[in-house]
Amino acid sequence: MSTIPPPAPQKKSSALPWILGIIGGALLILVLFGFLIAGYIVKNIRVSREGREVQIQTPGGSLTVSKTDADAVGLPVYPGAEPVQSGASVQITTPVFRLKSGKLSPPASWSTAAHYRTKDSLDKVDAWYRERLGAEFRREVPSGRHGTLVIQGVHVGGDGIAFVSDRGDFARVVALQPKFSGVEIALVRAGRQEPQ
Repeated sequence: MSTIPPPAPQKKSSALPWILGIIGGALLILVLFGFLIAGYIVKNIRVSREGREVQIQTPGGSLTVSKTDADAVGLPVYPGAEPVQSGASVQITTPVFRLKSGKLSPPASWSTAAHYRTKDSLDKVDAWYRERLGAEFRREVPSGRHGTLVIQGVHVGGDGIAFVSDRGDFARVVALQPKFSGVEIALVRAGRQEPQ
């Protein structure tokens, strides 16, 4: 009779602990790097408040929020409309860099808005704005009963109307939204850089 020798014990692979160690080390370095970046940003954030303005400065740019008067929006206010909230202006400034086209990037994005409410009907407010706004404004209505337009951060529901004028990096919007007690009017001016 012949006997079969028992199989030789196989060596355990030591690759798995090495792979897990490398992955764990990489994750640790990533977390430490994230904490360093967050610490740098937090350390270099400056917040200042002067009157009706708050400014936040970071290494990547600045954010300025201020209350404004209604006429700062530069759009006509419907007669008799009451302000829902005071107007606000937001400006985001980033470092200037050269684009692929060779032009410099615009240093700032800004937006100015004011909200009003009137007890008049949507048809009456719509007719007034059609008459007052120039030919550069186009009238937009959301498609379908449940459609929504989003223009420069202003949402216009399915039964609302928007008048929009946009030229390049500059836009003006008058949004009319019927509410149970009348019409809400949003006036918005926004762009990449302040128009001349």
